[in-house]
Amino acid sequence: MADVFISYKKEDRERVGPIVAALREEGFAVWWDQDIEPGAPWDETIAQQIESARCIVVVWSSLSVTAPWVKEEAGHGKARAILVPVRIHDVDPPLGFGLIQTADLRLWKGDRGQKPWQDFTNTIKRILRGEIIAQLAAPMRHKQMGLPIWLALLGIGAAAAIALAIALLRAPNAADADAQRELAKRVQNVEQQASQAQTQAQTRAQAQAAPSAEEQGAWEAALLAKTRARYQAYLTAFPSGHFVPDAKAKLASCRTQQQTRYEPFEQKANVLGVSIAGSFGSREEALLSARDQGRLRAEERCAALAEGIEDVRTASQPVLGPPLCQPLGPTQFTCSQQFWVTCTGRKPIISTSEVCD
Repeated sequence: MADVFISYKKEDRERVGPIVAALREEGFAVWWDQDIEPGAPWDETIAQQIESARCIVVVWSSLSVTAPWVKEEAGHGKARAILVPVRIHDVDPPLGFGLIQTADLRLWKGDRGQKPWQDFTNTIKRILRGEIIAQLAAPMRHKQMGLPIWLALLGIGAAAAIALAIALLRAPNAADADAQRELAKRVQNVEQQASQAQTQAQTRAQAQAAPSAEEQGAWEAALLAKTRARYQAYLTAFPSGHFVPDAKAKLASCRTQQQTRYEPFEQKANVLGVSIAGSFGSREEALLSARDQGRLRAEERCAALAEGIEDVRTASQPVLGPPLCQPLGPTQFTCSQQFWVTCTGRKPIISTSEVCD
């Protein structure tokens, strides 16, 4: 059985993962949907875990506040008085959860010594000890709240509200059945208007909680590019946007990264191999010496040409035509031979780029 059940939107996994890890480092037994074993029934597993959890943490973000499944899981925690909400974006909780104290981890970067984190974990510890944390009370009925207040909130007007309140007070003593039916009809109309107003308010709240299509597109483009310029462009275009804390966190992670690619290298040159005069008793020996000297000079030439080149290789080919040999005496010869030299290898090209996690 887990101490803590984490409810969140799957798109927020990168932000929620460090919270899960830090809670486990604090010693809590934490369960989230990443712990579902392959092949296990997804919905049944979540239902079992949420029922057995001793504390339910809901992570409110710009996406989760409109997610029905997250709100349903949070409702389980609220009903059992074991709910601990935490906010990672600058959003208001959905209707029904606005009066529950919410931990603020929008700017939290993993430091378990920060006060917001300590307040968050202290609340979890209190729930695990069995302490009762103040939760949102059930909504008051019309008679408790006062019908004139409902009417004023609906914009019906003070005079109409007072008139209807007087009628309600007199209704129990009125003998006229028609008046009672009219009163009941008017009360029903008021309740319908209240329901419509609540639906409209919820719709407006959901619209305000969700980012615009333009902002969502700019943020997704920044996540895809992972560059300082894109995150900065998002902040410039949407200084009060839904993803501002995330963009600032990404900017703080930016670093310079070095990359190396290789291009093929090839260069040709001409060298002359010459035998040492007077050291050879035959023309054949002098010619072999000239060719050995030519290959040696070819390797030296490639080494000079290919400075900074990796995997250097040398290929030498004698120039077509006979070698030049001259006798220096009856038994002494000197020869020379021209060579074409081809130097090959790979040239490293180093570039730097900035990457933001």
